[in-house]
Amino acid sequence: MPLYLDYRPSTFEEVIGNEATVSTIKNNMLGEDPPHSIILNGPSGCGKTTLGRIISSELGCKIDSLDFVELDIAQLTGVDTARTIRQNMSFLPNESDCRVWLLDEFHKASSAFQNAMLKALEDTPKHCYFIICTTELGKIIKTVQTRCSKFKVELLEPRYMNELIDWVLKGEEFEIANEVIDEIVEVADGCPREALVILDQIIDLEPEAMLEAITQSETNREVKELCQAMLKEEDWHSLRKILKGLKGTEPERTRRAITGYVQAVALNNPGKADRCAYIYDCFRDSVIHNGMPGISFAAHGTTL
Repeated sequence: MPLYLDYRPSTFEEVIGNEATVSTIKNNMLGEDPPHSIILNGPSGCGKTTLGRIISSELGCKIDSLDFVELDIAQLTGVDTARTIRQNMSFLPNESDCRVWLLDEFHKASSAFQNAMLKALEDTPKHCYFIICTTELGKIIKTVQTRCSKFKVELLEPRYMNELIDWVLKGEEFEIANEVIDEIVEVADGCPREALVILDQIIDLEPEAMLEAITQSETNREVKELCQAMLKEEDWHSLRKILKGLKGTEPERTRRAITGYVQAVALNNPGKADRCAYIYDCFRDSVIHNGMPGISFAAHGTTL
């Protein structure tokens, strides 16, 4: 099992960082009259879903039971999903003290879905709770926001990232050089999930190969972000921010990573094949001789 799942906190006491937020959530959710609809807002990988699971457990909902439902709203944006949720709210818990719906990526929900959920969020039965996770609070309609208690989850400061990595290394009975830990902390940029993904990738390598692998991991992350932005047909203003993060990478390797990524998307998602083919065409030519300018202007070509 990946380290980020092996070492996923299961109690409030195990959560590293975000002390003020965790304390506020505990006071609100474990009091006499906890809110039945909450929003956890914060950057990707900062621990929102993990906190949502902990809250569910503390409320008395068993995570491995039918009473706990975790939905990726990015894949289930229709009114039918909201209708099913509303219908199931009337059923009492099977094995737990309550029922919980954890709605992840809620900012990707359609306006129709969000409006269809208003009644559920406002008149929630005593045995039901909703936990909404989002990276973009502004995309959640105001009428949903006003029906929920909102909590901000932040990325971790370097000292907490070091604490997290030290905790995992002790658990794995493994030691790595401080300079490698420092590099993981810098590349992960406050994201605990990213830090543990990187650690998972390098933990079996020889010490001298670890730093190179971390650098490559950072490149892969930026390439993925660039590809996703191009697939969404984002404008040049958005793309150039990502391209700046690729400065210092090996251009031809980056180009091949981009074409490989869009090929995989095309093969697994036929509906995006045309867009993938267009991006591939922009990056078709080698950049061995023109380097990063070739990458940048190929990316610009996807916006035309």
